[in-house]
Amino acid sequence: MDADPLPDAEVAILRRWIESGAPWPADNRQKAEGEQKASRVAALKKVEDRRVITAEDREFWAFRKPVCPTVPTVRQTRLVYNPIDAFVVAAQEKKGLRPAPIASKAALIRRAYLDLIGLPPKPEEVDAFVNDTSRDAWIRFVDGLLDSERYGERWGRHWLDVARYADSDGYEYDMLRPNSWRYRDYVIRAFNEDKPYDRFVRDQIAGDELDPGDYEAVVATGFLRNGPFIGDMVLMQNEQTRQDELDDIVSTTASAFLGLTVGCARCHDHKYDPIPQRDYYRMVAVFAPALRKDVPLAPPPVIEEYDAAVAAVDARIERIRSDLAALHKPTRERLLQKKYSKVPDAVQTALRTAREKRTEAQKLQASQAEYSIRVSDAEVLPELPEDQRKLSGHSRPNCGTGDDEAAGSASRAERRRIRRGAGAVVVSASGSDSKQRVGDAAGCCYRSRPER
Repeated sequence: MDADPLPDAEVAILRRWIESGAPWPADNRQKAEGEQKASRVAALKKVEDRRVITAEDREFWAFRKPVCPTVPTVRQTRLVYNPIDAFVVAAQEKKGLRPAPIASKAALIRRAYLDLIGLPPKPEEVDAFVNDTSRDAWIRFVDGLLDSERYGERWGRHWLDVARYADSDGYEYDMLRPNSWRYRDYVIRAFNEDKPYDRFVRDQIAGDELDPGDYEAVVATGFLRNGPFIGDMVLMQNEQTRQDELDDIVSTTASAFLGLTVGCARCHDHKYDPIPQRDYYRMVAVFAPALRKDVPLAPPPVIEEYDAAVAAVDARIERIRSDLAALHKPTRERLLQKKYSKVPDAVQTALRTAREKRTEAQKLQASQAEYSIRVSDAEVLPELPEDQRKLSGHSRPNCGTGDDEAAGSASRAERRRIRRGAGAVVVSASGSDSKQRVGDAAGCCYRSRPER
């Protein structure tokens, strides 16, 4: 499109405006921001008004308080040993069904074992029960199964399924979770110790808030951290992955404790249940401030003692690495110069030229050579004198290890020594004394308070 160029005076005005940061008139900008805010508020108001909870909605089955039903009266009272039997017999009588024969004691013990602990009884256990003619034999037998640790392992599995427990993160990387077993063991203990259900629920949703000094309550909040996790790599963390993580927490919490599929209201009001979209995001707001964090299951003095010991070991390792580097430097430099002597003359000239005097071409040549031409520890060690090899921790040439590995070996040995010798006894998640050293006592939980 042909047009006359702007006059020089107008071009100068535009240049000055751009050089000053291209400011826009404040009143216009504020007006635009106000219009955008008003538009967002109107859209939100539309969502708020879209789904109104009616009195009929409030009678939804999940909102109604459970009540104890009246135990039915039956004709065959000889078949009723407890109130549950009355409901079964009443249903049979209503449909004209005859009850199955009474199970033999051998069949009964097998059913009880498989039901309560998931394992069949041993032959001698069957014989003992069959031959026990005391009136309370069955009660004692069932109580024994309920007191078994296997009971919590068997029935805790069902809750672990509800809580989407796993030993790894999921997704394509599926990284292991080294401390996830602590939540698993918490659930097993809860079943074995007959923990009250209301406490069981509170511990898992907000244990760290309600009782931050109780290690078991802190471990219980692993419930919120059980879902799939994309990983700790920064490139994978974005607003989408964070919202997906919160969606998993809200969906699982609602289905586990409320019997509601609240997750279906993430993108719209629930199609069938009385759950508006705004309630979904209200639940999201409850968990949004929470952060993933590994919390040591030890009191602050023990943690400080361990950290101080590790810092001392790290300082010693750094000194060893520095001493080894100084010891190897002459040999490493000689081998490096030998490698440099084999590159083209132009590159050698660039390497010999002082950095401040190099041309642009020489800077590029030298940087490429310095980056690609290295002398490994495995090349240095065979060239060292025997006495220096011994100081490096290697008495034989061609050992294929180097400074970092030698220092790494020292690091592992020192850390093991600290763990064995620190004498730190920490309180385990069960509240009893544990011989776990603080170095191995990091707990996995979900902190409900953001770090400031």
